[in-house]
Amino acid sequence: MMDPPARILVVDDEAAVLFTLDQLLQRSGYIVTTAANGSDALAHILAEHFDLLLIDLKLPDMSGLGIARHARSSQPDAAIILLTGSTTIEGVPIEGQIGRFDCMRKTASPQDVLAGVAAALQPHPGSRAVGSCTT
Repeated sequence: MMDPPARILVVDDEAAVLFTLDQLLQRSGYIVTTAANGSDALAHILAEHFDLLLIDLKLPDMSGLGIARHARSSQPDAAIILLTGSTTIEGVPIEGQIGRFDCMRKTASPQDVLAGVAAALQPHPGSRAVGSCTT
């Protein structure tokens, strides 16, 4: 018997990024929910179960890192990948600020996105299989 498709929440305030990730992931067989801001993301996290959360690090209404920390406490089994378009926050390297969360550059190729998603969904909690935001 096949497992049901993974449920993924994509959170990004950039409409083009949100649309692209939504389409890419749906075409790959995932069930995708989208949120354009932190408030909507938190509402989805409280109401639904997700296997993976792709969260933009910089949102206009709240920090993606704050959303990730909240999600970690309410959905501890969900994989979390922080999305970013830069390598620093206020001059400090992102990797030093995100702790144990995985990170993916918004400029990653579709193949790299799908590979990162597949790696994050593997049943190996705590691994940093997705990679670094500095490459």
